[in-house]
Amino acid sequence: MIKDLLIRRSQLLEMQSMKKNRLQSLPKALHRSIKALLRSLETQIKTITKQIDEAVVQVKHWRIKTEILTSVLGGGKVLAYTLLSELPELGKRNSTRSSVSHP
Repeated sequence: MIKDLLIRRSQLLEMQSMKKNRLQSLPKALHRSIKALLRSLETQIKTITKQIDEAVVQVKHWRIKTEILTSVLGGGKVLAYTLLSELPELGKRNSTRSSVSHP
């Protein structure tokens, strides 16, 4: 579920960026309509971000890993959520040892 929410959030952010760019190239008469759409997109982005936050809080290992990841300088919640979604093995040790011998 978190992966789907992150994908949707990314889509909304992309639409928001496109509309902001469009705002600069359209006549002022059309700005009102675009600004209304931008407000709607911002509301949807906030709602989905909140849903992601709530999903993470409900799962103990996500919550712990998010705390660790966000404690790293420059690591925000969205980055932590994306890493958790894309790299579920994050934080797990590989129990097999390499058979390469070291001198």
